[in-house]
Amino acid sequence: GRKRAYSVDIRWRVVYQRIGLDLHFSAIAKRLNLATSTAHRIYQQFERTGGVESVHHRPRPEQRVLDEQTELAVIGLIMETPTLYLEELCKEVQFLTSIVVSPPTIC
Repeated sequence: GRKRAYSVDIRWRVVYQRIGLDLHFSAIAKRLNLATSTAHRIYQQFERTGGVESVHHRPRPEQRVLDEQTELAVIGLIMETPTLYLEELCKEVQFLTSIVVSPPTIC
């Protein structure tokens, strides 16, 4: 098995390619030379924690806070389209602000 964790850069690329490019895990794995299960596990970690840092090197979690501009974008989107699912809301926020946010951060 691997002796070193994948870099944070590679981990964020998995998240970007899944959310930003809407690629399937098999395509992401092929593009980044990872196992499909590894790409899936990294993305699951992102969904669960809002981060991608290696478990062994992760700093203590701190509460994530949206800046005022992003918070206003979230509120505006909710008011315009109250039926959006959280995942859709995250994608729209990213499209409008270029900031990747996770459902736990929005909640």
